[in-house]
Amino acid sequence: MENKNTSFIFDGSKAEISQDLLPTYNFLKEIENEIETFLKFGKEAEKLKINHPIRSEMIVLFANLETLIRLNFAYDHKINDDDQIRGLVLNQKVWENFYNDFCLNVDNEWVRNNQERAKHITAQELRYLRNSLTHFFSLDKGLQIAFAVFNEKSRKIEQSTNFKVKFISTEDLYEIIKGAFILMIQKWSNDCQECLKINSNEFKERILSVNALIKNSGPVIIKNEQIKV
Repeated sequence: MENKNTSFIFDGSKAEISQDLLPTYNFLKEIENEIETFLKFGKEAEKLKINHPIRSEMIVLFANLETLIRLNFAYDHKINDDDQIRGLVLNQKVWENFYNDFCLNVDNEWVRNNQERAKHITAQELRYLRNSLTHFFSLDKGLQIAFAVFNEKSRKIEQSTNFKVKFISTEDLYEIIKGAFILMIQKWSNDCQECLKINSNEFKERILSVNALIKNSGPVIIKNEQIKV
């Protein structure tokens, strides 16, 4: 077992983590910053009544979700080999469990605030939408995408079709993913505290697998800074 401090405490709003887990924190923070910047352009375009690339925004968000699935799988199974994880997360049971446990769980804040809509969205529909967008820039049957500015119209169509047609906006998916992320790190925090109580290395083994996956397979961000020779 590596001699590393793996303290990970999350109180629902902020996380306190050990120095040794900074690679995980920095990796997730960089993703969050990039996505928020990307979505900000879309909001500005919307204010100017310019159509922004909603399909591209959704694809970026689904990439974010895919990252969380891989990190969660590394954590659950103590695996840090990216090639192995890439193959395993294609298993329907893996992504279906993640969507149900984190994205569509009633403890997800978006689900809690949108219960009538959420109960008509399935894990399979989310996955099929992800596949259609990322593989062919298209949509699947059932779950469609719409700009948030058309929320009222979207809700009326859903009601009139008895939810045979459903819509999800970029903002919806972003909030679903944020809720899933919070549930995931809350799980890590709970596991950390429980293992500390019983003097177990179980959490340490799991979170170091996540850390190793990011260290081995994550990107190296090159800053635009002057290099002194």
